[in-house]
Amino acid sequence: MAAPSFELSQNGSNAGEATPEDNATGQNLQFITSLDMEVKEGGKNFSTGQRQLLAIARAILKLENSALLILDESTASLDAESDEKIQATIRSEIGNSTILCIAHRLKTIIDYDKVLVLSDGEVLEFDEPWKLLLDDEEGNQEPGQAKKPSAFKELCLKSGHYEELKQAALQAKELRSISQ
Repeated sequence: MAAPSFELSQNGSNAGEATPEDNATGQNLQFITSLDMEVKEGGKNFSTGQRQLLAIARAILKLENSALLILDESTASLDAESDEKIQATIRSEIGNSTILCIAHRLKTIIDYDKVLVLSDGEVLEFDEPWKLLLDDEEGNQEPGQAKKPSAFKELCLKSGHYEELKQAALQAKELRSISQ
């Protein structure tokens, strides 16, 4: 497991000060003073975001014995920049494990293999993000009806970041095709 630019010496003490530019979550990792640091019951001595970071780190460390990692709003209490860095770390450290990620931030899941869109407990769509974003997707409407964007595309359009999300989905598609 890598915690970028937050190094601990062998005895668990801080080997160097992490800067917001150097570590995965800016100042969020600066709360760790040693590997032996006390975690009070319920993590009461940490903020919500810090507890999320600890839980993610533990999950990654324990993942060696599991093929599945479930993340349920795991970065919801972090800012968007920290979320991006954590997602990149998760992807680089997970390897061949399956990740089931529940998230409301579209950027968090835009480069995942598949996206499942739910509404009121019903599955609306399940496909690769780039396919759900296609303007000319066949089968997206009944014959004779006007084209209706996918629910996922509508969410992306409403976010105000559609072009950025579309590019990220297409880049992820390209990277997957290169690595196969």
